[in-house]
Amino acid sequence: MLSHPFAKAAQRLGIRSDVCSIVACSGGVDSMALAALMHDGGFDFRLLHVHYGLRGSDSTKEKELVESWARTNGLSIRVFDAQKELSDALNKGENLQHAARRIRYRELRKEREAHAAGYILTAHHAQDRLEGLFISLIRGESWRSFCGMPDKTNELARPLLGFTKEEIRSYARSAQLPFLEDRSNDTDAYLRNRIRNHIVPLVMAESPGWKEQLDRMQEELSALRQRDDRSFERWKSDAVKGLESGHIRLDRSLCFEHPHYFSRWIREYTGSHTLKAPRIPSSGSGQQLAFGSHRLQVERDHLLCVSDAGGSPEELFQIESEGKFICADQQWSVCRSTEFEAWQGRDKCKAILDAEQAPFPWTIRSWRKGDRFCPIGMKGSKLLSDYFIDRKFTQRQKEDMRVVTIGGQIAWLMGERVDARFAADARSEEVYVIEPVQE
Repeated sequence: MLSHPFAKAAQRLGIRSDVCSIVACSGGVDSMALAALMHDGGFDFRLLHVHYGLRGSDSTKEKELVESWARTNGLSIRVFDAQKELSDALNKGENLQHAARRIRYRELRKEREAHAAGYILTAHHAQDRLEGLFISLIRGESWRSFCGMPDKTNELARPLLGFTKEEIRSYARSAQLPFLEDRSNDTDAYLRNRIRNHIVPLVMAESPGWKEQLDRMQEELSALRQRDDRSFERWKSDAVKGLESGHIRLDRSLCFEHPHYFSRWIREYTGSHTLKAPRIPSSGSGQQLAFGSHRLQVERDHLLCVSDAGGSPEELFQIESEGKFICADQQWSVCRSTEFEAWQGRDKCKAILDAEQAPFPWTIRSWRKGDRFCPIGMKGSKLLSDYFIDRKFTQRQKEDMRVVTIGGQIAWLMGERVDARFAADARSEEVYVIEPVQE
């Protein structure tokens, strides 16, 4: 039986019976086994089920199964209907698995905060670690990813990570647990499925001791990673010099002498695990080295990491309500008012938006090629790139330009011009005023 080793794993991870946990439960064998083990062990927990509706009646059956099991056992459960949000994300081009995971973990964190819970618990197991190893290898990720997923982070714990799928299934059978198989797992539509269906069975057949070997390899790699982390932090404190003209300044010699750490910093800074860092020349200056949506300006003794506004947009953050925020080293305020006249003036650093036309959230990001807006005083729309040419913007001014977008449309070129579609006028009942905070 799995109950005793599970209790030991929970104790090792610090999962306490008197502190509420949040259990992600899909209705599959793994998550149902996790929920049952928590229940049998007398742990305090709540269930969260995210209903995506991707598989028609099968998705509905999963939801009903989890709800029914929770009621039977007197457990608290929340079901989040993600169908519309997921559909909207897919229509915008977001990857299905990424969108589903983003929604799931957001709701798990909300549930944790709402109930002042301890850990979020997921039902990842040993085969998931093995699959992850091959995914990292195929995608060409850093050796660091071969260490596998941790069994515990600040808010997340995976108490089944040391158990195999066979052990979990055996427990589910003996406990007569209800569960539903996700039939999409049998297809080869996704990389993880192809690895699960074809590579993992081969590894398990060739090496019956695969789990112990995987444990040993990932323990050794984790120890190496810890030492490398400490060295990287020391390198970063010496190499990353801070800001110069709003851009990151790097020590050129340290980047040249330690390309491994420089590449790692590039991946960390851009958020891309596969981005290849440019090679730093041993001599000369003035070169422009492009990588992803950024570039490096090579100077005699340092490098400037510059956001390439002509590449992918840099989405800085969202504004959810009135208040203050910081952008481009300047503090700004957003306030709501019914006095349009009181805020009028020809100050380019201030924007007055019609509150009805400008619902939150707003996004602040870099401009990108193809962006258009409708400047006040001009007929029709205009490409930002053409606007910059007409206004004789310097390259630095273009690089530093940020835009406020609402519903995907540009509402304001910050410090420059308001879009006519969002601009307030004397007919506006309420307005939002955005202006720099004076020190």
